[in-house]
Amino acid sequence: MSSEVGCLDCGIAMIKATARNTQPHTAATRAGEHFFLDMQYAISPHGLTHATTFPNYLIVVDGYSPYTKFYGLTRKSSMDVIAALKKFQADHSFLKELGHIDIEKIRADAGGEFDSRLFTEHCTNAGI
Repeated sequence: MSSEVGCLDCGIAMIKATARNTQPHTAATRAGEHFFLDMQYAISPHGLTHATTFPNYLIVVDGYSPYTKFYGLTRKSSMDVIAALKKFQADHSFLKELGHIDIEKIRADAGGEFDSRLFTEHCTNAGI
């Protein structure tokens, strides 16, 4: 069998059980309380315009509601993730549908951009 290049689910299914998080996440009791973050490389090298073409995307998902946002990143770095997270907080501190959003917890995989000292310091300073 050969490797499946375009099958994201195949790659996830092949993660060793010992590498997965065994701790269940605390369920959110309101919108905006917990967010899940993940990085995704661009599936297509072209966007609709030059300004919408990015090599990576940060996916921000609310743990209570189906609210999801994508932010294009020019690099896969902690600095870019922090900038996108600050933009998310500035753009979505109040949503008519959800009320005030005060992020208490973030769940992310062990990617280097989420596991760095810089990202940890940002979260600590932001009260996350």
